[in-house]
Amino acid sequence: MEYSTISDCGLKRSMNEDYCHAQTIENNGAKTGFFIVADGMGGHNRGEIASKTAVQEMKKYIEDHLKESNIDTENIKLLISRAFYEANNKVYSLAVSNKEYIGMGTTLIASVIAEKEIIIGNVGDSRAYIYSNGDLRQITTDNSYVEELLSRGFINREQAKNHPKRNMITRAIGTDETVKVDFYHEEISCGDYMLLCTDGLTNMVSDFEIKNILEKSSNTTDCCKQLVKRANEKGGTDNITAICIALSENKKA
Repeated sequence: MEYSTISDCGLKRSMNEDYCHAQTIENNGAKTGFFIVADGMGGHNRGEIASKTAVQEMKKYIEDHLKESNIDTENIKLLISRAFYEANNKVYSLAVSNKEYIGMGTTLIASVIAEKEIIIGNVGDSRAYIYSNGDLRQITTDNSYVEELLSRGFINREQAKNHPKRNMITRAIGTDETVKVDFYHEEISCGDYMLLCTDGLTNMVSDFEIKNILEKSSNTTDCCKQLVKRANEKGGTDNITAICIALSENKKA
């Protein structure tokens, strides 16, 4: 698999509170990839600390335990679940033990790609998309106030775009002692693309525009650059982070 990452401050923020990580690990002669994106909150440098801490804790746990896990859906789901627990515990512990960090938290989305499967864990409103056969599909559902209004039929998608509380999330890493993680499982094919990103991208760039950029990009690096460029062209009101992964045949060595 080929992948690229990008994280940009945007045009309106003085600090980047997003954080991300991308890596592949050899497992039984085949490459397993894991990819993490976080969007911190809390103001000043607290959001930056929350997102960086969560990603680093998750990275360490997955690195330490991935090779020990059998590559099947339930084992990978359990691995991700425990990694989320470690990340939440660390951020929450920092928040309650230091007055400077009170109220900090972060979104966190993580994906493990093994053989022909993607397993995704998500908390917050960062997103995962899959582009396959000319179609872009959002895999995750936002943990947000606006998404709850949508699910109950109180507003429609067009109203959601400009809702005054569209950035209010209902679940985050580090704000409570425990956290519920949503899981998603997808079958993948050679030639598919996957995108993980923060709302600094999706609040600025429509799904239609994201699809067009994926179609026209020559590689994953170009894709990431074009996504950030478009978000900044449309205002760049928030930090912008994206990981683009091109899925190819995973041959054993």
